[in-house]
Amino acid sequence: VAQYLKFSDVELKTFLHKFNEEENKEIEKIVKRYKEKKARIQARMDELKEIQQTGL
Repeated sequence: VAQYLKFSDVELKTFLHKFNEEENKEIEKIVKRYKEKKARIQARMDELKEIQQTGL
């Protein structure tokens, strides 16, 4: 923490801004992966439901 006391307010705000940008990018990646997996699971469930209904 002491090392950050040497920076100006502007520099600290810049660090926070960069951190928030990186954090938001990671959140977007996680949400994208979740949606892709959810879609695959739903598609497979639909396939299995169709197979069960047709008796194949």
